[in-house]
Amino acid sequence: MKLSASLLLAAILVAVACEGPDNRSTSSASSALPASLPSTGTLNRLSYEVDTILGSSNRNMKPRFRITPNGKTLTIQVAFNDNLTEHLIRVGMTMDLSNILKALHQSGYEYSKVTLSGSFPMADKFGNSSETEVVRASYSHTIVEKINWDGFQHDNVLDIADEVHLNRVL
Repeated sequence: MKLSASLLLAAILVAVACEGPDNRSTSSASSALPASLPSTGTLNRLSYEVDTILGSSNRNMKPRFRITPNGKTLTIQVAFNDNLTEHLIRVGMTMDLSNILKALHQSGYEYSKVTLSGSFPMADKFGNSSETEVVRASYSHTIVEKINWDGFQHDNVLDIADEVHLNRVL
């Protein structure tokens, strides 16, 4: 009995030791770095950072996001994931928006303003569902650079925006 308890404890210690700082296993295939990262400050690097931080869609939306540069202005559109309740869907939305801003910061991409646009399926009065923009938020480079990513709470992401438009159902 002592041997099996010792083995169990050892397995737990190994599992904990393999976790990275964001509590995701560092040995998983999804967290493996490519042979060479795209150059810092490029659109390819930004796309890599956003893809890495958002992950795949649980609604099979392909692509999950789209980045459209226009000079020093960026628009990043994202298809929000579904969740168990409306509240959890909203939490996921603010987490995605916050994570995209963090990815933008980490990428080193030069911009003056970024607009984040998020969509989700919405039903009309007749029960017909279509992908609809549910949030649009704009941020200046100055605002994004003020964020302390170690202490930032994702639920503040809309409060710090320069401009916000929410769908009436939110």
